[in-house]
Amino acid sequence: MGCSNLVKCYDRYYVNDFKFHTQNYSRFKKMMNGGVCVKGSCYDDNEYLRSRCYYEMLEEVVRLKYLGRRCKVFMFKCHWYDRRRGIRMHNSNGLVEIKHTSRLYGNEDFVLT
Repeated sequence: MGCSNLVKCYDRYYVNDFKFHTQNYSRFKKMMNGGVCVKGSCYDDNEYLRSRCYYEMLEEVVRLKYLGRRCKVFMFKCHWYDRRRGIRMHNSNGLVEIKHTSRLYGNEDFVLT
């Protein structure tokens, strides 16, 4: 993605004492900080509203700056993973195992931060 004065791209971002790295930035690091969990909700087959966690890997951090204002918005561009086929929860220790070949493809790549 090309960047300008109004749009700036980052390979890492710090917010609320959390550190996020893009997948490319952390490729050769000892520690990876590119995983993101977004809590949301959706309706199940019986029309009950359920809370869900959606998991992704951070590809790019994009800052949008509005003209004539001091307003900035940061967005995370992510690779989403299939909750049904690619994620396993370990209830004993709270860890989440993600099968990296279970990517979801679609048009909703961004998360507002």
